[in-house]
Amino acid sequence: MITIECVMCGYCCDKVPCCYGAPTDSGGCVFLSEPNETGQRFCKKYKEIAADPGSWASPAFGAGCSSSLYNDVRDDVLYRQAMQDTINAMIDDGIVRGD
Repeated sequence: MITIECVMCGYCCDKVPCCYGAPTDSGGCVFLSEPNETGQRFCKKYKEIAADPGSWASPAFGAGCSSSLYNDVRDDVLYRQAMQDTINAMIDDGIVRGD
C-alpha cells in the first residue's frame, strides 16, 4: 500500500472534526490551531487523544494523507516548507544572511 506523508496542513480536520473534536460554525474543528509560518496546523488535543488507547483508528494521526489530490492547502504547506528549506540552505552556505 502506498502512503502519502501527512504534512499537517489541517485539511482533514478543517472539513469535519473527528470524534474528539467539536465543530466550528464553518464545519471545521475548534481544536485545530491557526497556521504556523509554513501553513501547518496542529491538533490542540493531540496529547489527550494519543493517550486514549481507543484512539488508534480515529483520528488517523500518522497514517498519511488521504486527500492529496487537488488539495491546495497541502500543496501550499509543501511549497512553504520547500521555500524555507531553500532559505535555510542559502543561510548555511553563506549566500544570504539570516537576520
